[in-house]
Amino acid sequence: MLMNLARALAGATLFGLAGLTAQATIETVPPSSTVDLAPGQVVHRIVRVCLPGAIPPVAQADVYLLADTTGSMSSVLNAVKTNAVAVVTALLGSGTDLQIGIGNYKDFPFDPYCFQHQLSPTNNQAAIVAAINTWTAGGGNDTPEGQFFALHQIATDPAIGFRPAAKRIIVWFGDAPAHDPVCAAISGLGFDINEALVTTSLQGAGPGGTTVIAISASSGVPGALNADPGGPGDYFAACGISTGLAGQAMRIAAATGGIDTAIGPPGAIVAAILAAIGTVLNEVDVSLLVSGPMAPFVTNITPPVHANVVIPPDPMAEVCVDFDVEFTGMPCSPTNVFPGSFEALIDGAGSGAILPYSVTQGICGPPVCQIIGAPPMGSVGVPISFMVTGSDGNPAENVTLAAVSMPAGATSLPPLPQIGNPASTTISWTPSNAQLGPNVFSFTVTDAVGQVSNCSVTIDIAECYVLFGFTALNVNLGGPGDDLYVDPIVWYPVTLTSIPDIDIPNDPNLSGLHVFSQVVMFNPTIFPGDPLWLTQGLDATLGAGVPIQFGATNGMQIWSNTETSLGGKIRVRFTLP
Repeated sequence: MLMNLARALAGATLFGLAGLTAQATIETVPPSSTVDLAPGQVVHRIVRVCLPGAIPPVAQADVYLLADTTGSMSSVLNAVKTNAVAVVTALLGSGTDLQIGIGNYKDFPFDPYCFQHQLSPTNNQAAIVAAINTWTAGGGNDTPEGQFFALHQIATDPAIGFRPAAKRIIVWFGDAPAHDPVCAAISGLGFDINEALVTTSLQGAGPGGTTVIAISASSGVPGALNADPGGPGDYFAACGISTGLAGQAMRIAAATGGIDTAIGPPGAIVAAILAAIGTVLNEVDVSLLVSGPMAPFVTNITPPVHANVVIPPDPMAEVCVDFDVEFTGMPCSPTNVFPGSFEALIDGAGSGAILPYSVTQGICGPPVCQIIGAPPMGSVGVPISFMVTGSDGNPAENVTLAAVSMPAGATSLPPLPQIGNPASTTISWTPSNAQLGPNVFSFTVTDAVGQVSNCSVTIDIAECYVLFGFTALNVNLGGPGDDLYVDPIVWYPVTLTSIPDIDIPNDPNLSGLHVFSQVVMFNPTIFPGDPLWLTQGLDATLGAGVPIQFGATNGMQIWSNTETSLGGKIRVRFTLP
């Protein structure tokens, strides 16, 4: 019956391994052969790899059977030994280029060995069956066993004899967890072996790493290979209390792209071994290899690998996986094409499915000079602050930000020139009476190849303000003609040539609304005896013609020659005394 089961499983899951790599396809979606980048620009493309159905993905495989041969495993070992010919026949007779290695483990410190390597991978059926039939249950003493030592040796010892190009598969079956750690004092190796070291050793061994199939038998402790390994045990004197955690087999199998499973009756071990190997041989990890001068432009591939992709049994079907490839523009260079390719990797090995691809990148444009937050106008004695920044489209290239001209008293923090990408500074300035009128700030930004950009701003410094409000007043501020005629809502610094216009909404409901304005000057430097000067008031009745003057003045005049029609503007002008 088990012979028939083995043959059935072999026919269903272990078919001839040939030619998948030649038939895999790779393309971008939508189809393209190049990507155009500006320096620093990030662009994404989808690269799709498709694998055909019914053709197994693994060209060559070495399967290593690693058995727990401690005392409680007798019934499981006997089931494998009784059906050893069936198991080996199913594996070697499937048409797969597959070889089998044999080993077993017990424990430190009381057993005659912790790990025994019995047979390097071979297709000699008689030798494989003979090695299996030597398994004898005995020893173990405490609950955890020495499989971490065995797994580490299989992963790292060249004497195991794996073929260089073969996919490595360890079928590990037992009924108890592993001591964690297997310390140097008990192993004699000079270093501790813990779960992390076992995992990384397996991941780095062989093409695409070594895949672990973990099969827990019910003949030992509940949870078997995934049981809690904690407690003092017979390593306590040398290693102290175990620090391992439950779930060892589950984590190691997951980290190596393998399978963690369990059986009930001991006789189920044969079907479990064949089914798990069949599944692993028909699952692949798919990744991308980027080659050529294009490679530095590929800054991320998501996901880095599609793990355990199952090949469909239908020869008319295929399975496809997508990778999001991120390209990032590199430093400035003359217009150029950077050729390269993507290759689909199957379990870390080249598939022959190659997509030629290229990056085209042009020369960088000039750097950018930018002034941020500079006001168009200011007032004497009122501090002004704004930022200046320089940048380049190539994030790896610094620029130099420098001042060409600034008014007296203006400062920069940090001091100019500044180098970086971006390079920035804050300009601070308090205008004086000597700086009334337009004042020019000018800056340059220079990149690494000598390209220069300029930016500048003109700030008009006023000593006068125009007031606007909806209520008229008549309040003397202390001297002849110093009469305030507007209850101000807003006010603006102004000069004779720079004074804002007020937009009038085209809303019939505003017809007849009065908007009052007045210009005020305060200049104790020029007029120390009478620093305050005011115009008369100006009454703009919306929709009712030209604004009308009202009140007195001490020498300054305000007027408007523009009608205040709805949808128009309030436009005032003034003269100095």
